[in-house]
Formats: sequence, C-alpha cells, structure tokens
Amino acid sequence: MIHMPIYSSSVTAASRAARLLLCLFSLLSYANPVISYSVPAASSGPWADANYDHYIAVTLPDSEVSETQSNIITSIDLSDFPAAFFTDIQADGDDIRVYADDDSTPIPFAIEAIDTGAQTGWLHPCVPSLSSSTDTVIHVYFSYASATAYATPEDAFDATGADYMGIWFLDTDPTAAQASATGVAAIDADPYNMESGDLVTGKVGKAITFDGSNEYLSVPIADTTTYLRPDTSFTAGAWFQASDFTDGVIFQGAGSSTGQGYGLWIWSSQLRPSAGSGSTPWNNITEPTSALSTGTWYHAVITWDGSNVRMYLDGSEVADSPDSETGDWSWASQPYFLGRRESSGYYAGAIDHAFVHDDCFSAARIAIEYKFQNSSFAYTVGTIQNQ
Repeated sequence: MIHMPIYSSSVTAASRAARLLLCLFSLLSYANPVISYSVPAASSGPWADANYDHYIAVTLPDSEVSETQSNIITSIDLSDFPAAFFTDIQADGDDIRVYADDDSTPIPFAIEAIDTGAQTGWLHPCVPSLSSSTDTVIHVYFSYASATAYATPEDAFDATGADYMGIWFLDTDPTAAQASATGVAAIDADPYNMESGDLVTGKVGKAITFDGSNEYLSVPIADTTTYLRPDTSFTAGAWFQASDFTDGVIFQGAGSSTGQGYGLWIWSSQLRPSAGSGSTPWNNITEPTSALSTGTWYHAVITWDGSNVRMYLDGSEVADSPDSETGDWSWASQPYFLGRRESSGYYAGAIDHAFVHDDCFSAARIAIEYKFQNSSFAYTVGTIQNQ
C-alpha cells in the first residue's frame, strides 16, 4: 500500500508541488518497475591502456567448468558482441587487446576470420586460469586507431608457456602457408596442390578442405623434429568433417605408419589413433565410421600419459579407450602432415583447428574445449564500457 502524505496550510505551494511530484514518481515506479539487466561488472582497477576508448567484459561462468583449468584456449564468437564494437575497431582487428579483470594482466590471444562488415569473427584468448568455483571475467579492449597488429607472444602458446607445440586454425588462403598460433614461423604448414577455393566455412571460423586425391599440408622434417616431437606425454587433435569414409589420414606427426608418432586415421571403416611404438592402439581403440555421418563436424583428440593412449570424440572418451602403450616411442624422420601420411593415405574432407600439445589433457579439459568450440559454452557478453 502507498500512503499519501497529509499537507497542512503552513506548507508552501512550492513545497506541496515538490511533494506531489515525489508521490507521482512513487506511483509510476509501482506501475512500471525498472528492469535490471545483469552484465559483467566494470573493473575497479585502473584502465589498462589510456590509448583504448572502450572495453567489453566477457564472463566465463564457473558453472560451465567441472575442474579448474590452466592456460586454456577459449573461443569467443565475436558475432555475440554489440554492433558498435565492429564500427569502432580497425578492419583487421589490430586494435583488439585482452586483459584479466584487474585491467593490468594481459592475456594472449589469436583472432580468426574477422570481418567487420559482416560483424563476424572469433577471438581465442589463452586464459591463465579458468575457475570451477568463481566466474572468470576477461576484458576485451578496442578502439585505438594507431594500434598495430597484436603479436602473439610465443611463451603463451608454445612449450615455454602453455606447452602448445603447434596450433593451426587453418583460416587463410590455403595456397599459402598456414601459420601456427604459437608464432613459430618454422612450423608453418606448407601447401601442396591446394587451391584458393579450398578455404571453406569451418566449425570455428574458416577451415580447409582436401580432395582425397593429392592435396595436403605439411611441416618439413627438420622443423617437425625440432618443434613437434612430444617427450613423455602428448595431446593431439583436430576438428574434421569427412566427405566420405574411404581410407585416409586426417593428421600424422613424426611417423609414417600406424606404429609411429601420433595421428588420426580413417581406415578399414574405423576411426583409429596412430600412437606409440606399436600398433595396439591402432587395433584396440576404434570408432566405427558407420556411427558417423559425412558432412558433420567431429572433434577428435588423442592423448598419451606415458602409460595409456586414449581417444576422445566430441568431448567424450570412446568405448574402446584406453589402451596400454608404455614402450619407447618410435619417431620417424617424417614431416607433420594434414590430409595424408607419407606419400599416401589422402583424406577427403575438411579439417579445422589442428593442434599438438606437449602434455596429456584431462578428460575434463577436453570436454571444456569441445564445449567452447561447439558454441555450447554459456559465456556472457557485457555492455561497452567507456574510458
């Protein structure tokens, strides 16, 4: 109930008018309550860089994270950002920077397939810690006309930091070398018989499709030997979308056969991991291609923890996994291949986000990365904050 005040004759006309306005506002507020929108809070810390006009906060909720993760590459769909973001940034996104919510800790990132006209693109920050108990908030700064392109620091993605040995987003003209997000030019994946039209819409951003006949990418032997040979454990994977399920090799690293290096094969109507110095994972861990569909994107990951090889498909470990593999690993003098193995096994279909990591990912981490890249991670994009 709203109580109206009683006015005496001693109250001035101006005072009565003011009180009547106050009562009128009170009545309107009951009839039309103010709607509160929940957005990430602005930081109480200093502005990260005075050259930048704005930032947008992105909240990664702890409810989406089953176990706290370190140095995890998250995937943020920029089409979720407000339209003003695309009108205020440079056309190539050179003026984007990412900070923790203390506005002083820079977060390394990669930008994929940004198009300010279409208001699309992907941002891949390598978040130092993704908590399972507290929301993680990052700030995406933008709008600085004189900014130069962000150079991904190698210690964020390669073996001196987050232990990524190579990450290929496969988002540029495939007739040119595909750069690794680690920033190590030596492990650019060189094209062979590729065409410009082989750049297609991917699972995340763009991807490259292979014809199953003679098209492939590879990192030279010397550079594979130097940069892409894990030691006591590893994780390797990619998104793939097969055009058919005839025999073909999606990726193969430091090995030419099923018993060498690390790889993912479609062979004899099975999806199989190539891992270790023997052929037991190849024979014992299989996923029938009859359970898969052409034209559908799948996320496949292989891990080795020093004792067991595992294979994950779409964030879950396959039924036949794990398989024991404890012997000395056999490293062949072979390049890292995408789309085939040594001189044969050409794959027909698309590949996106191939990577090699010098550690064994947990099941929880693989599930989270799958959720991020499958656009099922429920992050929150805030409103634009001004300096």
